Amino acid sequence: MLTGTGFTTEESKSIIDHPVRRKISMFLILFGAFSLAVIISSISTLLTDDLRLMELSIMGY
Repeated sequence: MLTGTGFTTEESKSIIDHPVRRKISMFLILFGAFSLAVIISSISTLLTDDLRLMELSIMGY
């Protein structure tokens, strides 16, 4: 459910028909989408030239 792949119609029907499974699946689907956005954002931040790691590490002390 985190990636949104690998479900057959029968499996998805068994998830949708049960209220607890439906809530868990909604959470996992949303968590997967938001975590992918955070991962992409983190990678793009790390790849920038103006990262200023020294300034950030000094501020942490």
